[in-house]
Amino acid sequence: MPLDIYSPPPKPPTECDKKFGDKGGTITTRSANITNLEAALKYSKVDLTVWEVERHEINSWECTMSGHRSSTGKDQTYTNYQVKVWLRRKSAKSVDSLALQFRRLAEKHSPKRFHAPTILAPSKREYAYEVAIMDVHLAKLAHSGETGWKNYDSKIAAADYRTASESLLARAPKGTEKIIYVLGNDQFNADNELNQTTSGTPQDCDGRIHKVFRLGCELSCDAIEKAASIAPVHVVVVPGNHDHLTSWFMGEFLRGWFRHNKHVTIDNAPFSRKYVHYGVNLIGYCHGDKGHELKTLPNLMPVEMRHVWQQIKFAEWHVGHFHSLKTHEVAGTVIRTLSALCPPDKWHADNGYVGSRQGAQAFAWHKTRGLQETIAHNIIADPVKR
Repeated sequence: MPLDIYSPPPKPPTECDKKFGDKGGTITTRSANITNLEAALKYSKVDLTVWEVERHEINSWECTMSGHRSSTGKDQTYTNYQVKVWLRRKSAKSVDSLALQFRRLAEKHSPKRFHAPTILAPSKREYAYEVAIMDVHLAKLAHSGETGWKNYDSKIAAADYRTASESLLARAPKGTEKIIYVLGNDQFNADNELNQTTSGTPQDCDGRIHKVFRLGCELSCDAIEKAASIAPVHVVVVPGNHDHLTSWFMGEFLRGWFRHNKHVTIDNAPFSRKYVHYGVNLIGYCHGDKGHELKTLPNLMPVEMRHVWQQIKFAEWHVGHFHSLKTHEVAGTVIRTLSALCPPDKWHADNGYVGSRQGAQAFAWHKTRGLQETIAHNIIADPVKR
C-alpha cells in the first residue's frame, strides 16, 4: 500500500510592483517569504547607487490556501506580507565629488611632518603584522536592560577601539617591516542621516552621522599614526553592509590626511574584495555579508590574483559581519570570520545571537614561513545577572 505523503499546497507566488519617476519611486512586494525591507530591496533589484530609501511600511495578514491539490486535502494557512518602500533619487552631486571634497579638506589641514618609523635593515625584515579590528559599529546604542549584555554607545566604542588598537600594536613581533591595518567592516553603524544601513535598515544609534563620522576619522588617524611609529603601514578599507559609503568617505579623508606621509599607503578602492601579498602569503579581505560569496572565495582568490598565485604557499580570507570566530579550510585556503568589537544590540539579543567572543585579532605573517602567531585582544563581557 503506497504511503500517503502529505504535500502542502504551494505558497502564494511573490508579487512585485515597481513604479519609478525622475525623482522618486515605489516598490511593493506581496509574499509569504519577503518579510523585511532588505529582502524587498534585494528581490526587486533596486540600484542603491541611484536610489535611497525615504521610508517604508510592512503589513501582514493571514491567507488560507485550499488543500485540494494535496494528498490529504488539508488547507494551509500562511502569513502574507506586504512591504512598500518609497524611494528617492540620490542627490545629483555624485559620491565621487563628495569624496573629493573630504579629501581636499583633509589635504588642506593635514600635517606636513610625521614621526618616521624605524626602517629595518634588509636582513632583519621578517614579518608583516596585521591588525584587524572588525565590526566596531560606532554609534550603535545597546542597553543592558534590553540585551542582557554590556551597554554600548559611541563613547564606549571609542574607548574599546583605542584599547584594542594599542594592545595589539604593542605586541608586534621583532622584525616587523610592515603593518597591515584593516579598517571598515562596519566601523560605522549607519550610513546616512536617517540612521539606516546602506540598504535602508533602521538602526539604534546614539549620535548624528556627522559627529560619528568625525569621531571615526579621529580614531583611525590616531591608530594609523601609532602604527606608523613602528613600521610603514598599509591601510586596507573594507566596505561593510552598514557603512558601505561612510567607510569609503573615511578612506578618502585618510588619503588626504596622510598624503605627506610616504610611510602610509591607503587602499580605498570601492571594490568589495581587497588583497595583500606579502612574501609567500596572500590575505584576502571582504565583509562577508554576501552569503553566496563565502562559498566562492577559495575560487575567487586564484582568479583575481592570478599574477601572483604561483608564488603563494599560504592563502587566507579574513571576514567580518558574523560577529563570531570561525575557521575552515577549503583546498588549502583558510577562511576566518573574526570577532566583533561590539556587544549584541536589541535585535541580536531578540534573535538569540549572543555569547560570541568580543574583541579583535592580529596576525604575524612571516615572509617565507607563513602565519606564525595569532594575537587576541579579548573584551571580558559577562551576561547581566537576572
